[in-house]
Amino acid sequence: MLRCALLLALVAQTLAGFTMDEALAIHPDGTPLDPEAFRDALRSSPTDDIPGDWMQDSKLLELVAGDDLDAFTDHIREVNHDRIFDADGSALDVKAWRQSVHDDAFYGGLLKEHYEEFYKVILSGTDEQVQSVLRAQQAAAVAESRGARHDEL
Repeated sequence: MLRCALLLALVAQTLAGFTMDEALAIHPDGTPLDPEAFRDALRSSPTDDIPGDWMQDSKLLELVAGDDLDAFTDHIREVNHDRIFDADGSALDVKAWRQSVHDDAFYGGLLKEHYEEFYKVILSGTDEQVQSVLRAQQAAAVAESRGARHDEL
């Protein structure tokens, strides 16, 4: 009930110049193209337009109502990660993911600039080669996370 009341209280806010689809667009890693427009879209959406699992996410609801855009962006990336990637880091739909990288000039540019070899695999490698690199990245991130936790102890 509190969640519905929170979202209904935020409905008065409007989107300026974005359609709902544009406002909710994401990069291939799950981050919003325009985090502020994304948050505003959630604020102004009728509750039945918002995925049900998002309505159960109290942290998301808190961040939608709040002003910390960086925390909101990070959380949206985490939420979208499970919609894009499998637990092992591979893309759930590798063809669609590769196309999204190709279509996203900003994200593709970052990959090309900082991870040129991976970018080349995305553009010209096989689906399995792309999946292998995604899995390796996930394994490296998990190992790094474990190392950081070990250092804290």
